[in-house]
Amino acid sequence: MTEKSASFEGQVAIVTGGSGGIGQSIVQSFATRGVSVAVADYAFESAVKVAADISKSTGVKAIAVKVDVSDFEQAKAMAETVIKELGRIDILVNNAGITRDDLIIRMPVEDWDAVINVNLKGGWNCSKAV
Repeated sequence: MTEKSASFEGQVAIVTGGSGGIGQSIVQSFATRGVSVAVADYAFESAVKVAADISKSTGVKAIAVKVDVSDFEQAKAMAETVIKELGRIDILVNNAGITRDDLIIRMPVEDWDAVINVNLKGGWNCSKAV
């Protein structure tokens, strides 16, 4: 373990959107550095699998938390769950995001609102909750 990565040992991280893609890579990177991780995702079954795989492969504690980051009450409940299960929160990675790619002329307002609510408001909700 390098001197830099040793400083992460024993910390607790939440990674939103942690059950796939970049989020899953972030979770794995933290876990290999001794960070306990909360895999927070709307796709709860995937988050459960990632958390179990991480715990098994690295030996760190990993939990899955279902959350819709666009809802402040769910973000707050996520933070409370992580504190209850892992003892504290040292790191928050606001990684959750969605796309609704289309030309603006064809994009329904509901799709635009969903993107804004997850990608922008979600980061604010989670930061405030933590």
